[in-house]
Amino acid sequence: MSEEGVIQFRCELGGRQRPVTSSELRELIVWRQIAGRLSLLGQEPDRYGGYAFGNISERRGQGFEISASQSAHLDCTDPRAWCQVTTVDFDGFSLSAEGDLPPSSESITHAMLYAADPDIGGVIHAHSPALWQRAEELGMPTTAADVPYGTPALGDAVRGLLAAHPARPLTFATLGHEDGIFTVAPDLHAAGAQLLADYARALAATL
Repeated sequence: MSEEGVIQFRCELGGRQRPVTSSELRELIVWRQIAGRLSLLGQEPDRYGGYAFGNISERRGQGFEISASQSAHLDCTDPRAWCQVTTVDFDGFSLSAEGDLPPSSESITHAMLYAADPDIGGVIHAHSPALWQRAEELGMPTTAADVPYGTPALGDAVRGLLAAHPARPLTFATLGHEDGIFTVAPDLHAAGAQLLADYARALAATL
């Protein structure tokens, strides 16, 4: 499995073209807070070598807003915690973004999800041992264990998975990325609600 938090694509990062406000980030902030309180994303010293884990994004025109790489130490209302991905070059495995910090190490995967299905408006990438370890039991789609995170191979895998499972919202596990869970939906609120419902099912399975 790949090391958590390591960016595997080329990124051209520039400053914001205009200031971003908390009101523009409202849904992202709310769902990052909810997922953080459930330890579905965040940063904990005894998990994944202390790296921050999980990320969240929302489609914005031709690009998307996403949590910045290793920004869990920042308050989620801080504009530095967010980055706008403006263009993506899948062939060159690179992207351009605006922000103070680089976009999440999973930004290419988010971009591939948005490109694969124009009806996806929000993506949450959580880390949940409860869901990941019970993916098959819960009937969740999965990518193969030999497909590592943040790679072109994962992009190919998720495109096939989305085509095979067209219903939205959809939660799936990435077996090549320890505890990795993605939930996609037409909007971020629907993605968050689905993730919570699936997380509840996973917890109920332990009782």
